[in-house]
Amino acid sequence: MKKRIAYVNATIMHHLKVLTFEVGTANEATLMALPPNEQLEVLLMNVQTILDSSKLVNALRMKGINQSYSMYDAKMFADA
Repeated sequence: MKKRIAYVNATIMHHLKVLTFEVGTANEATLMALPPNEQLEVLLMNVQTILDSSKLVNALRMKGINQSYSMYDAKMFADA
């Protein structure tokens, strides 16, 4: 259960970073200090912003055989 909670918290943090990238960092400290349930509420209020950002990022991502020339790249970046 602790692993699942950690995964959920990491996912929340990822989406909060996307959101702060898109709207600016003026309120980042306040946002990061909120409890997870309130952070989720903020994310729900900004779903469209996050989805639009994700579409732009995925449009530039290499896919298929061109994604990586080394099978070890995925392992190296998995911990990031």
